[in-house]
Amino acid sequence: SGIIYMKEEEVKDAINNNSNLQLSKVVNQGDWRAIMAIKK
Repeated sequence: SGIIYMKEEEVKDAINNNSNLQLSKVVNQGDWRAIMAIKK
């Protein structure tokens, strides 16, 4: 396994669609861009 790279828009959409599940997956993968997208 490794870091999943996603466009910021895709990250936001994924989080909006399934916030708890997707957020935990993204954070566990260590995708800082996703974390940045959440903070905005």
